[in-house]
Amino acid sequence: MDRARQLSPHPWLEILLVGLMLGGWWLAATTAVRDKSATFDEPAHLVRGFVAWETGDLRLSPPHPPLPQMWASAPWWAAPAELPSLDEPSLRRSAVFSYGRLFLYGGENDHRAVLHRARQAMALLGVLLGLVIHLWSRSLFGPLGGLTSLALYCSTPAFMAHGALVTTDVALSLSLAATLAAASWAYRRPGPLSLACALFAFAAATLTKLVAWVALPLLIAWAALVVASPAPIEPRFGRRREIAGRGAKAAWLGAVLAGQLLAAWLAIWAVAGFRYELFRLPPSEHDRMRSQTVEEAARDSWEGGYRDLPRLRAAIEPLRRHHVLPEFLLYSVVHGAQDSRRSIGWLDGEVLRGGTRLFFPKVVAYKTPPAL
Repeated sequence: MDRARQLSPHPWLEILLVGLMLGGWWLAATTAVRDKSATFDEPAHLVRGFVAWETGDLRLSPPHPPLPQMWASAPWWAAPAELPSLDEPSLRRSAVFSYGRLFLYGGENDHRAVLHRARQAMALLGVLLGLVIHLWSRSLFGPLGGLTSLALYCSTPAFMAHGALVTTDVALSLSLAATLAAASWAYRRPGPLSLACALFAFAAATLTKLVAWVALPLLIAWAALVVASPAPIEPRFGRRREIAGRGAKAAWLGAVLAGQLLAAWLAIWAVAGFRYELFRLPPSEHDRMRSQTVEEAARDSWEGGYRDLPRLRAAIEPLRRHHVLPEFLLYSVVHGAQDSRRSIGWLDGEVLRGGTRLFFPKVVAYKTPPAL
């Protein structure tokens, strides 16, 4: 460790190197896609954000929470753009891909400028992810470790290629990494800043993608490790009194976890404008939950979503009846469950419908790089 400290760069040099790497990454990521057309799903993601900002209507959101899309289309950096008519049937029946193409290419909007500005905003999330990686690695391995981890991230082709796209991929990576990094800090050395970061990061993760809820069992496991460890919790408040003993540590971390859940619950309602209903526009005969045609309405309604999923119905209906969570999030869960049953995938040379329980274990085994 002493040798590592001797080799550590001067703090100002470290800041300069971090700034150069992250600035270079952002510039490379945004210029690489400047003249590339939209990917298949970028118009859909983009129009979700614009509709949410302009109308507060979240019918296009399922099966994703809207935070990344609202970030990409935030008024303070989005290019000027006009939505197609709010009476457009594709919007009313929640046909997000049709309405997205119409928004980007069907009117007088400068689709190149709209897409480029949104991609620049999304690349900022990649910069934040690099910063989280650097700070977390630095806390574990020192300045050289942080710089090495950041250099590896900035030179990874996958993040370079996807970092500026208007999708949920990098946003999900950022929210999960920030959630776990903040927890590693707040659970061991809680203070006003660390606790605020832990609450904010988990709340943002739940608004990024439904799969981000996988962070909750990880946080519980992390808290259990801290409780089982003989090391005390060292608060960073006015009176620095260690929290020792498994019972005291469990009570403290239980309160922190409850605070994170409360922050997520409040953030979800805040995005919904503290209103339950998915629809906000004046009613129309074309209104559908999420369907391309009238024939698909039954499949994509609540009853269609519950089809062959009685356990899901039993879990969701009490939350829906008592308005525990906004309708957009509950319907996202139902819609996502049906989508997963209909989706087609490929693994180990085999075409799969509906997935397999071995998918994630195999992906982890295949994609986890060996230790250097």
